Amino acid sequence: MKIALLSCTTWAGVLEKEQAFAETIHIPNTQIDVKAWTDETVDWTQYDYLVFRTTWDYFNNPEAFEAWLVRLENLGVKTLNSIMTVRHNMHKFYLHHLQNKGVEIVPTVFIPKNTGLDLSVLHEKGWAKAVLKPAISGGAYLTKRFNIEDIDAITAEYTPIAAERDLLLQPFLTEIQTAGEISLLFFNGVFSHAVVKTPVKDEFRIQSQFGGSYSPYTPYANLLATAENIIRAFGGDLLYARVDGVFRNGKFLLMELELIEPDLYFETNEAAKSNFINALAEKLGVRD
Repeated sequence: MKIALLSCTTWAGVLEKEQAFAETIHIPNTQIDVKAWTDETVDWTQYDYLVFRTTWDYFNNPEAFEAWLVRLENLGVKTLNSIMTVRHNMHKFYLHHLQNKGVEIVPTVFIPKNTGLDLSVLHEKGWAKAVLKPAISGGAYLTKRFNIEDIDAITAEYTPIAAERDLLLQPFLTEIQTAGEISLLFFNGVFSHAVVKTPVKDEFRIQSQFGGSYSPYTPYANLLATAENIIRAFGGDLLYARVDGVFRNGKFLLMELELIEPDLYFETNEAAKSNFINALAEKLGVRD
């Protein structure tokens, strides 16, 4: 068995960290390499599976990423999660699909590209503060929080972006700052661990590069059931899934369902890494 963990070269040190992680994975009769998805010298057909792990720059050039996915499909290369899952999940309009299936999501206005950027909807919605972001993004890429009185300036700034990218407009949820964002991690459909992510003062982005901090979180049974229902609504045979959301008025609202290259927060839970490795071995059909 030969697999490759997929990474990237854009983020400094990520490829090296992924290589160090690969060295800690011991699955019988399995060779594990680490490859950047942009490495054109790689013969992808030599691998039994490719595992999407830290391809954290795919949203910088989604057209190239999609072309690479098509190439993998044409070559018959198997991936975890599947290419079909990755393609569906990389574009955040999947939230609309989940909403239609009864999933409670953060209120969202979906803005297809080249349809005009009319932010006056904030007045109709009664949103004094909002967040605007691309439908294909990660790590708070091109994500901006703004006040309703700044509509004109934001419209001018984002109109060129809206001509090329689908966008999401959402109310700013103060609960992010007061209670944090919750992430629940599942491997092969089985709950592994959870974290709560909180931003630094006056910040809304919870990512570590913006000063955000992550702490272990113990979810109640009803939250686990909600997360499982969300994953089930999306569908697919998933090696990993990360359910991100926030509580508002007692309800868990889905922010994102991460099925491509989520940070799995191994450092917050002693069993997390072994849970993932065991799930990977199970998915590969490898036994001790």
